[in-house]
Amino acid sequence: MKKLITLCVILLLFTTTQSLQAGCGNVVYFSSGETISGDGGDSNGGNNGDNEANSSDDLTIKSCKVKIDNETSYQHSISKTLGVNDYFVIDAEARVKNKSNYDSYDTDIDYRIDHHRDKFDSNDTKLAQDTVDIPAGDTITKHMGKTTVKVSNDGKTITVSKGDHHETFNVINGIATFYIFLDIENRGDEDISSETNHDEYAKVTVIVSQPDLIVSGLSTGRVVQNGNVQINYSIKNITETGIRNKKVCTSIRLLNSNSLKRQETYCDSVSLTKNKIKYYTVSMSMPYSPGTYTLRATVDNTQNINELNENNNIRDVSMTIDAPPIGQLVSTMRFYNKRTHSHLYSTRASDIASLPRKWPDWQYHGKSFKAFTKQRPGTVPVYACWSKYNTHKYSRSWSYAKKECTQNPWIAFYEYPNQKPNTKPVRQLWHPRLQVYIYSNGEADANNLVRYHGFERHGIVWYAPN
Repeated sequence: MKKLITLCVILLLFTTTQSLQAGCGNVVYFSSGETISGDGGDSNGGNNGDNEANSSDDLTIKSCKVKIDNETSYQHSISKTLGVNDYFVIDAEARVKNKSNYDSYDTDIDYRIDHHRDKFDSNDTKLAQDTVDIPAGDTITKHMGKTTVKVSNDGKTITVSKGDHHETFNVINGIATFYIFLDIENRGDEDISSETNHDEYAKVTVIVSQPDLIVSGLSTGRVVQNGNVQINYSIKNITETGIRNKKVCTSIRLLNSNSLKRQETYCDSVSLTKNKIKYYTVSMSMPYSPGTYTLRATVDNTQNINELNENNNIRDVSMTIDAPPIGQLVSTMRFYNKRTHSHLYSTRASDIASLPRKWPDWQYHGKSFKAFTKQRPGTVPVYACWSKYNTHKYSRSWSYAKKECTQNPWIAFYEYPNQKPNTKPVRQLWHPRLQVYIYSNGEADANNLVRYHGFERHGIVWYAPN
């Protein structure tokens, strides 16, 4: 019986062993309670073939930096100011580490760019690529190579290019920004720069400096209905980038409650460096109703110049058109009495012939200051009379003239009592020996009368229009 049982056990073991050999590559033997596994290779179960990198690689980006060509150090962020059509050269540095225990072969390092730091991915423009082997545990450093950043002719875009690879970005408010990041791949193991880790990408800022023209000054002389007004304006360049022999046009507009009444455009060939100013004077007729208007100057209104800021080209000033004088503005005529040494000022041109004819002692000595024949706003009467010194006396005060004269004063003309635009002072001078007055509207003339003819100054008595 024992022999029969022993035989059955032997047969059972033999059958089981054959089944295992037929169904598996690894043969399992049961002997003395030990388990040994193998595949026909070494006793440790290792692979005699090459280690596959994609099974164990752990690639990580240590840093991505950039520098301007010919500078020594790489930075995480750089900036450069350029003019239109200018360019500069950059280079990027990539540091990548293999953290695994296996060598990484044929690893691709792609240098890509994007204008937003919201999502870096493999769809962004690739500028360059390195293919490298990275030993286990090592960190390698590679460089993108020289890459050109150029501003367009109109200053509205920049183009980043390396060989056949390029990308164009818009310039917004004078600035264009883009980011360089890394895309690392090895047989399915991919690592892309994180948008939130500034060590893993580099930032490049391009400041585009363009000319920027402004109207630095705008003013007018006195404006009278149906007259001509002198307009003074100036233009200025306020940036580092100058213009040379460029056509610049400036429009001068007259507006009344935003309604355009008049527009003239003046063009010139201009060269302006930073903070340089060019001055202009033009004349325009004003056949418009009295009132308050807006005078508006717009530099480069034809947009011939690409500017850094196109929204600061306008300057406004308020301008008042006065009603024409009620009385005619005339030049007074000065007469001299050779017997009494007195001076008479008349607004009637007919007196040139009639006065000497009636009273031969009076001689015409030419035109003097200007005056109005009738009163207009802001003017006052100037009274004339025959004074107690046997000479003509002129005064803005009727009561004073009455006291100083032997007869009632009369209105000779009208003048301004205070300084106004486009007026000049009229001075009263007195000769103590001859006891006569004279009125002069020129400082040089007054000095001459004092120095060589014995007159004394009695001050400014009114202001005459130019």
